[in-house]
Amino acid sequence: MKKSFGSCLLLMTIAVTANSQSYLGQWYSEETDTYLLFDADSLVYAYGVEPENCYEFETFAHEDDGEFITLSDFEGSMSIPYVLEADTLLITAEEGEAAYVASNLDLSSLMNCAEIYSWSCGSQGCYQTAVGDGEYLSEDDCTEFCSFTSITEQEGKRVLVYPNPFRDHTVLEFKEIPLEYNLYDVNGRIHRSERVMENRLQLSKGNLPSGIYHLEVIWTSTVSTVKLFIE
Repeated sequence: MKKSFGSCLLLMTIAVTANSQSYLGQWYSEETDTYLLFDADSLVYAYGVEPENCYEFETFAHEDDGEFITLSDFEGSMSIPYVLEADTLLITAEEGEAAYVASNLDLSSLMNCAEIYSWSCGSQGCYQTAVGDGEYLSEDDCTEFCSFTSITEQEGKRVLVYPNPFRDHTVLEFKEIPLEYNLYDVNGRIHRSERVMENRLQLSKGNLPSGIYHLEVIWTSTVSTVKLFIE
């Protein structure tokens, strides 16, 4: 459910207008099911909205010179031109044009999803955690996305990955400590490479885009490959 607006920004281009800060307010995109909440100096990008529960969000500082909105976060900053048509904010991405329309849903009345997640996925399936420590809102959500194998099926496997698919992080368990692992996308580009010093480690999504990856684990005499799914 969690997304990185920083990576989305890299795809955005928008036509120019001279209406300085006339986009201030709240906007909704039916295409992406996301909200943009602009005030004088910050933007909240809200996604994963559960109308009766919560939403997830990223916050960015922004400045406007009348033609470009400059957004900044811990990954850096970029400037994007924009255009308004009545109550519609038009954004053109590489995959096509997305329109945000004026909206007044009171997101402030909802909670941050991270504060109420109470289900996680482990090697034996879904389990309940302390509120705020989980990855999923409900057991149903966890069951939908949590892939696991039984103890019998796990016997003999050199690498266990759980949960898979995952949103924030997954756990890698090794029957024997390998030399290293490499993480490739479907085009063969390497995104992570790390020497391994223990039997269990956590792999975080970080700034990786959602998609399918191949985890290559290397021992002295053999190599195992596991397909990972990042939401």
